[in-house]
Amino acid sequence: SCVYFTVPNGKTAGMAGVDPKDGLIWMLCTPEIEKYPHTFARESKRFIESRREKLLWNVVDKRNKVHLKLLKFLGFKFLRQVRHGPNNLSFIEFCRVYRKSPAQS
Repeated sequence: SCVYFTVPNGKTAGMAGVDPKDGLIWMLCTPEIEKYPHTFARESKRFIESRREKLLWNVVDKRNKVHLKLLKFLGFKFLRQVRHGPNNLSFIEFCRVYRKSPAQS
């Protein structure tokens, strides 16, 4: 499934999705996230917390400090550094394991 995020000025800040087969999560952002970082972070968290896959995972470019900070805020754990892509750049593998809250039990 896929979602897009808008910010108070009506512009698109990003889009995200999850592959239902294996929990691969992805996100693309626009510079609008810099104008409304708290709004974007809250909406991203709402999306992540709505997911029920047992595992969400992917890799993030190690140089992308904004996304690393966002992933940490969203509750993802960083696993290991890997070389990835045609330029063999450093990426960080991340994941989030789904846990039911006590209210859901």
